[in-house]
Amino acid sequence: EVPLFKTHISLDSRSYLEKCHELVTNIDVICKQFYSYKEFGEISFDLLKINSKNITFQDIPSLLNNKYVYGCGRDFNMLCYYLFSDQCLLSYVPRIKESYKSFLELLLKEEIYKSDYNDRDKNILDTLKQWEVIDFDNNNQILLKNMIRINILKELYTMGFLNFHRYPQNYKDEIYFLKTKNCVCFKDTLLSNDEANYFNYYLNDVYSNGPKLRNLYAHGIEYL
Repeated sequence: EVPLFKTHISLDSRSYLEKCHELVTNIDVICKQFYSYKEFGEISFDLLKINSKNITFQDIPSLLNNKYVYGCGRDFNMLCYYLFSDQCLLSYVPRIKESYKSFLELLLKEEIYKSDYNDRDKNILDTLKQWEVIDFDNNNQILLKNMIRINILKELYTMGFLNFHRYPQNYKDEIYFLKTKNCVCFKDTLLSNDEANYFNYYLNDVYSNGPKLRNLYAHGIEYL
């Protein structure tokens, strides 16, 4: 049974400034209640009253294990660079008149062969084959392989993280495999890194150019 969270946010016609002050204060209260429920299975309001420590957004735990997936490690960076980066020269083949933003896009649009590349690049292609993201047919045409793995890597490359529990089982199995290869890692936090950074930017004294709204409103500075 989920306990009753307590908060006091008025819906009256007070000024915008007063409502901001109340909202900033209640964000801390709600986060502390959730943290208490996750850690102890209940909300102890007596304990919260004597707890003056601020909870940082990136440290708020989630009720879900393995909630977020992040790319990590040298192999992850290598695979993403060769497959998706617009700086990787694998996307350029002299005999192809069109230009493409990535090696992946090139393979999706054109018939490309191992012979289109020099010896150094062929070694890179062999590495990608070992990771089972490409393969060669009998004519040495380069073919995409294991699109689930490629899709996971692409989403991590573009989005920065994945919400693990939103994916079907075949994707989860692939993520677990990448975890065994130290290409991904899990975090059990309520907010993703990007979400936590967003709140920290606006509310906390973390970034030098941030508005620091918590200090302004919670401590009454905005009233001055």
